[in-house]
Amino acid sequence: MKNPSLRVGLLALVVFLPSCVAAIGNRGGGGGGMTPESLPFLEERIHSAERILQIRERALDQLQNEFEAGRASTAQMAEAQVAVEEARIRLSLFRAEAAGLRGRGKD
Repeated sequence: MKNPSLRVGLLALVVFLPSCVAAIGNRGGGGGGMTPESLPFLEERIHSAERILQIRERALDQLQNEFEAGRASTAQMAEAQVAVEEARIRLSLFRAEAAGLRGRGKD
C-alpha cells in the first residue's frame, strides 16, 4: 500500500470497529439515550451536518476541476468522495434519530 494515510485509516478501522459495533449493540441501536427534550440539540447537529456536507461537496467539485486539469490525483479524488459519502451518512443518521425522537414525543 503506497498511501500512508490510507494505511493509517485502515488500521484505525480495524482497531476501533469492534468497539463501535459493541457500543451500538449495547445501546440497542436506538436513540442513544436521547430524549424528546434533546430534539433542539439534535436539530442543531443536523444543521451542522448539512453545512459540513455542503462544504465537502464544494471541495469535491473544486477537486474534480483540478483533477480534470491534471493537478489532482485519483487518490485525492477518492478521499474527497469518501468524505462526501461519510458526511451524507452522518447527516442521514442524525435525521433518522430526530425522526425517532419526534415519533417518541407523540406517544
